[in-house]
Order: sequence, then C-alpha cells, then structure tokens
Amino acid sequence: MPVLFDATSGRLRLDAGSFDVLSGWVTGHDTTPAALEPLRAAGVIVRGRPHELLMPGLVAVGEPLCTVEITIEDAGRNVESGRGWVCDDAAALLLDLPDELHEFVTVHPTFLPAALARVVRLGPRPRTATMPLQVRNTLLDELLSADESVRATAVDALIAETPEGERELTAEAARALGSGLSHRWRVRIEWTAPDGSPGGRGIRVLDTAAGLWITEPTVGVSVVWPTTPSAVWRTLISLMPTEADIPS
Repeated sequence: MPVLFDATSGRLRLDAGSFDVLSGWVTGHDTTPAALEPLRAAGVIVRGRPHELLMPGLVAVGEPLCTVEITIEDAGRNVESGRGWVCDDAAALLLDLPDELHEFVTVHPTFLPAALARVVRLGPRPRTATMPLQVRNTLLDELLSADESVRATAVDALIAETPEGERELTAEAARALGSGLSHRWRVRIEWTAPDGSPGGRGIRVLDTAAGLWITEPTVGVSVVWPTTPSAVWRTLISLMPTEADIPS
C-alpha cells in the first residue's frame, strides 16, 4: 500500500506494515534497504534521517515516557483504534483511517487531551440528571444494542430486577441509558516508574442519545455513571502521569 506524506503539513498516512518498518528503523532494528524504499520515495526519510517534521513524533515512539491506547466502537460493533507515545517534547498518535491506512499525528504533550477529545468525538451533549446504575454486563450489551426492540426489552428487564421502592428512579435512568448508543470509547495511558513498577489511568465512556456515561466494568457487572462533557474533559487531562507517577 502507498505511503502518503505531505512535506508541507507533515501529514503522514501509511499502512501498519510501513509504520512498523519506520518505527523499527528509528529504534535501531535491522531494516533492509528494500523495506525502506517506499518511505524514502515518499520523502519520509531524507538523506538517512526522518523528515524534520516527523522527527519529534518519532522520538516519542522510540523513547516514550508513557503510551496511549484508544478504542472506539459504534453500536454496530465496528471498531476503530489508535496508539500513542508521549515524551517530554512530543506526543505522537497512530490512528485508524479507512482502507487499512493509519495517520501519524504529532502534537505537543500539552495538547494531547485536546487531540484525544477530537478522536473520541467529545462535544456538547444532552445532560441526563439520572442516578448511577449497576447492570449485568449481558444486560448492558442489550441496553446498548443497535436494535431498538432489544433495548426496550432490556429496559423493562432492568426495571423488573429493581426493588419496588427504587423502580421509578431506575426506570428513568434505564430509559436514558437505552436511548440509543452513538459509540463507546476507551482511553488508557500507561507508564513504568523508575523502580520498574507499572502505572496507568484510563476512562471508559458510553455516548448515547440521552448523554454521556462513565462505565466501570467488573466481572459480570458494570457500574454506569451519568456524566457531562466537561467532567470527561477534566478526566482526560488527569490521565497524564505526574511527577508523583514518574519522578524526574
């Protein structure tokens, strides 16, 4: 597949295999001249070095302080994903595009939350003032189904499972959660502390017609909390490691 590079904007689109060749070459792995030729022909590699617009992001790939994982799934279970690498001076993201291509994007680390917000399509949403719910995972899948009749049956089932005195509030929340899923997404950032111990933080969000929900899955059951775009934005910012997580 082609390697598409705009030397003016720095936009790079390429297939997974070409990215593996590029990242392997940058990190010092043995790479054949033939494997590098499409990257040279596209202007990604110039006189034995990465193009200057790509250098900061590729430094992050080679020497990350932390890594990023992004997963987005729509109601039809179609999945998009992305990976990221962050160092002191740059944050690089490799994002799914159609036709099995990926886009390599570099931003300053301070702009990473904004870049993630764009990727997961965070924006204004209706605000639901309902209560949190604890839902069996199998029933939650039905509440998020693309089939309206399946969702309606799941709403009724959740209400029926609720004690009599809590049914009115549960019904309001269940109907909101079953209003129709636009997409669900997950972002997780991980790092390794100087002592070798792993660290990380993440967020899982359901984006529905009635608003946003943070979900905390456990074995068999998920707790689902209504939330707002502002609260989700603050959480995205808080995912990044601090000095306490990775001391200098």
